[in-house]
Amino acid sequence: MSWSCPTVKAGALLSAVCCLSLGQCRSASCYSASNVFSSRPAVRGLSVHLTVFMTGTFVELTLVVVGEPRGQGAVSPPVLGCGAVAWRERWGEEGALQVLLEQLASDPGLSGRDQVQVCCIAVLLHPVGGQRPRLGAQALTDHPALHARMEAILEKHLKKREINPNVRNMKPLEYSILAGRLSQIKEELRQGVKKPYQEVLDVYMGDPHKGGVKPLSFVRQVLAACLYPQLVNSSKLPADVRQRAQRLLGRCDGGSVGSYTATRGIPETLIRVSEFITRRDGGVPSNPENIFLSPGSQWSLSILHVLLNPESSPRNGVLSPVPCHNTTTMSVTGLGAVVVPYYLSEEQGWELQVEELHRAMESAKGVCNPIALYIVNPGNPDGHVQSRKSMQEVIRFVSERKLFLLADEVYQDYVFGENSEFVSYKRVLSEMGPPLSDTVELASFHSASKGWMGECGLRTGYMELVNLDPAVMKHIFTMFSTDTCAPVLGQIALDLMLNPPQPGEPSYPLYHMETQNIKNTLAGNGKRAVEVVNSLPGLCCQPLEGGAFAFPKVYLPPSFIQKAKEAGLEPDTFYCSRLLDEAGLLVGPGTEYGQKEGTYHIRFCILTSAEIMEEVLTRLTCFHKQFMKDFS
Repeated sequence: MSWSCPTVKAGALLSAVCCLSLGQCRSASCYSASNVFSSRPAVRGLSVHLTVFMTGTFVELTLVVVGEPRGQGAVSPPVLGCGAVAWRERWGEEGALQVLLEQLASDPGLSGRDQVQVCCIAVLLHPVGGQRPRLGAQALTDHPALHARMEAILEKHLKKREINPNVRNMKPLEYSILAGRLSQIKEELRQGVKKPYQEVLDVYMGDPHKGGVKPLSFVRQVLAACLYPQLVNSSKLPADVRQRAQRLLGRCDGGSVGSYTATRGIPETLIRVSEFITRRDGGVPSNPENIFLSPGSQWSLSILHVLLNPESSPRNGVLSPVPCHNTTTMSVTGLGAVVVPYYLSEEQGWELQVEELHRAMESAKGVCNPIALYIVNPGNPDGHVQSRKSMQEVIRFVSERKLFLLADEVYQDYVFGENSEFVSYKRVLSEMGPPLSDTVELASFHSASKGWMGECGLRTGYMELVNLDPAVMKHIFTMFSTDTCAPVLGQIALDLMLNPPQPGEPSYPLYHMETQNIKNTLAGNGKRAVEVVNSLPGLCCQPLEGGAFAFPKVYLPPSFIQKAKEAGLEPDTFYCSRLLDEAGLLVGPGTEYGQKEGTYHIRFCILTSAEIMEEVLTRLTCFHKQFMKDFS
C-alpha cells in the first residue's frame, strides 16, 4: 500500500496520521489501502519504507508498507534495503521518522497483538521564532507500550536536531556506502569465501604508498634518524642523511620531534619554503611571514573562517569547480558558505572557461554573495593543467569581481602531458604587473601528501598569502593559533620535499633514480589508462595532462539506471558497488565530485606501481565488457 500525505510548509508542524491496522498476510505483495484498513487479525512484524521528497519549502511524504509471509498467518521481520539506508543518510534532518517506523516495526515487544496501530508522527521540521527544535509523538491507540516506545525513540534522536546546521548540510560521502561493503569483502576473503579475486585493489584515493609506490629512501632515513636520534651517529646511514637529521633536530625544542613548534611552523622551515617558492617562480620574492604550515593543504581552507561573514545576508558563497575534490565542497559547506558551481568543459579536456565563471556569478544572484574563487591546478579529479592564458583570464576575472583567489596547487609536481607545464598563480600574477600584481588577493596551497614523496599520512602542507592587509593577517594568525602547530614530523617531511638532495651529495644518485622512476611510472600509467579505457564500449576518458587520477565518463544503460534507483543509489555509485563486488576493484563514483546532470563518471588513482595499474585496468576491462553484455 502506498499513498501521499498532504504537502505542508517547512517550519510548520508536520502531522502525518498513519493509522495502519495490518491484517493476516495472504500474499507477498504491497497492500492496497482498502485491504489494510478493513483487516483486523494479528500482526507479527511490519516493514516500513518512508521516502521524503523536498522541493523548495515543501515536503511530501510517501509511506510504503510491505509484508512477506513467514509461516501461516505471519509477517516476516522487516528487511530494509539500500534505498532506506541511502535515504536516511541524505535526509538526516527528518531521519527520526525513518528510525521511528523501522524500530516500531521490528520491536519484539509490540508484536503478536490482536491489533497494533502506528499513528500520528508529529515532527517540527525547523524551529519557529527561534524556538528549540522539537520532536513529538502521539499514539491514537489503547496500546500503552506503543506510545512509550515512540516517545523513547524520538527522544533518543532529538540530539541530532541540535547539531550545527552547517555540519548537517554537509553531504555524506558516497565512499561511506562503498567502504562498508569493502570491509565485508575483506572479512569474507579472510574467512576463505571463494571469490573471483584474492584481494581487493583500492584505487579510490590518491594514496601512492597504498598503490604500491615505494617511499623515498632519503626521506625515510632522515625521518628515522629524527625519531631515533641515536641513528645520527650511525655509520649505516649516509653522511648527508645524518647531517640533515641533526640540523632539523636542532630546530626542535629539546632536540625532539615530540615538542611543539611556533604556530606558523618551524621558523627555519618557513624560510626553506619561501626559498623554494622563489626558485620555482623564477625569482619572484616570497616572504616567510606570509607562509603558514598546516595539517594538510585542505585544512588551509579554514582561512575562510576569516573571510566569511556568518551574519551576511545573503550568505557568502565560494565558486568551486565541477568536478572537484569532495572534501573541498564539504569544507566550504561546513563553514556556512554556499558552494556556487562552475562547470569545467569536458569536451575541451576539462578546460576552465571564463565565460562559465561569469555564468556562475549570475546564477548566484539572489542566492548568495560570492567572495572567493577556488581553483585546482593541476586538476583533481580531471587531470587538466591550466595554460598561462587561462590563468591570466582567471586573474582578470577575480580582479573585476573583487574575489579572493584560492589556488590549490598540490599536484604541481605531477605534470606529464607532452605540451603541458605547471606555472603557479603567484608567478603569473607577478608577471602581469601592477595594478593586478599589487591588488589581487591570493592564497596558494601545497602539501607533503603529494609531491614525489607521497607521505599522505604525515598530514602537513603550506599556505602562502599574497596581497592581504596586515590587519587581516593578524586575524589569520589568531585562527591558526587555535591548532597550536602542524605535526612536527610532517613539517620535517615538507622541508625534505622542498629541499631534496643535490648533485654531489651521497644520497643524490639513489634519490634521483627513485623519483625519476615514479615520474616515468606516472606518465606511463596515465597514457595506458586513457588507452585502455577508450578501447571499452561506453567509456570515454579525456587526455590526461597531470594530477594523480583518471576521470572517465561512463555510459550507463537506462535499465541499469532504473535498477540503481530501485536500490536507492546514484547510478555511478551502483556501478562502483558492482565493480567492487564482482571484480574486487574499488573506484570512486563521479557523483562524489560533481558532474553535469545526466552524465556519470568514475575516478581512479593512477599514481600506483605499473603492475598494480595493469591489474586495475584488466579487472575494469573484464567487468565492464560483461556489464555491457548484461545491460545492452
